[in-house]
Amino acid sequence: MTLQRADGIPRADEVARLVGAFDHWDPALAEDPHPVYERLRQECPVAHSACHGGYWVLSRYGDIEAAARNPAAYSSTKISIPLDIGLGGLPLPPLDQDPPSHTRFRQMLLPFFSPGRTATLEPITRQAVVGLIEGFRADGSCNAAEAFTKPVPIAVMVQLLGVEPDDSARFSQWISAIVEGGATGPEAAAQAGADVYAYFVDLLDARRADPRDDLLTFMLQAEVDGAQMDDQERLGCAVLLLIAGIDTTQSALGSCLWYLAQDAEARRYIAGDESRLGPAVEELLRVFVPTSVARYTMTDVVVGEQPIPAGQPVLLPFPSANWDETEFPDPGRVVLDRTPNRHLAFGAGVHRCLGAHLARMEMRVALQEFLTRIPDFRLADPDAVVWKAGPIRGPVRLDLVFG
Repeated sequence: MTLQRADGIPRADEVARLVGAFDHWDPALAEDPHPVYERLRQECPVAHSACHGGYWVLSRYGDIEAAARNPAAYSSTKISIPLDIGLGGLPLPPLDQDPPSHTRFRQMLLPFFSPGRTATLEPITRQAVVGLIEGFRADGSCNAAEAFTKPVPIAVMVQLLGVEPDDSARFSQWISAIVEGGATGPEAAAQAGADVYAYFVDLLDARRADPRDDLLTFMLQAEVDGAQMDDQERLGCAVLLLIAGIDTTQSALGSCLWYLAQDAEARRYIAGDESRLGPAVEELLRVFVPTSVARYTMTDVVVGEQPIPAGQPVLLPFPSANWDETEFPDPGRVVLDRTPNRHLAFGAGVHRCLGAHLARMEMRVALQEFLTRIPDFRLADPDAVVWKAGPIRGPVRLDLVFG
């Protein structure tokens, strides 16, 4: 299946508007960014936007990968456009750190996100996924964004943090306020950021008094070369992992279900042989990677023939890189056994996603169980799907009908 909007190819004037005033927070771009990215790659692969105080946008696979692999020139100390999305300048290590500080945090956290530890979470994840599906399967329909794609990573996060399932509702509210409203609802985002911070202050104190086999206890004990994190660093890591661990997986999983609801052949192909699931997940990650990340130039750089001065924000939209025609033949077509598949769904270089093993496991388990238990489903109304704008794109309303 080759992807396009339900109402066909977007109007040329709308694409031109979005190219000329590129803004990743624009709801029209969120609906279907790929015609815009395609035009940028072809006509202006190093573009400048006047939005949010001004920033640069790269769009080609090679340029985006090169920037992601060059932390000396492209710093991660400023990771959002606009710069403040409601967290009050709280450091979010290791995401907003450059080497060598980044290296220290990553070395501390890697054991917690190892393939072995991730494997221990799979049975709990599968149990949670099955419970969610059985909760709405008999209804014959659901808003999958609220009933499934958001609760799945939240259930995993509850296990990682060792907290009560009742906290899930708060996690959902905080994620919505910060990630969905970071640029458009700054007051609500700031309040959510303060609430998240206070939550983790209390949880850190609780784990110090009563250690458990969970993330906060791990961070209290982790060290590299005899040095541990301080509490501010632990709190920043926890906030980052809560936000990134839920919203990126939620968005990718929702986009996958949106696609599968429209392609019965793909559903049958994946469900027909378990060995197809892994490559299929990789292709779905390529096509539906939700994340664009920001960098900040530390030196004057030249991308293609375009100079970018030092001190400039630069957006690296991984969705554009993963649809680059020079890297992926027929990139808008979902090829579930595509090989090779050098996608950038988890980034590249030293900042490659720390939770990649966990995200893959959640995607694999969620899709496998959904396709097994609800093999036939469709969009209730393609035009009623609501897409979230911002640096992490995904459906926030996804009404499905079963059978």
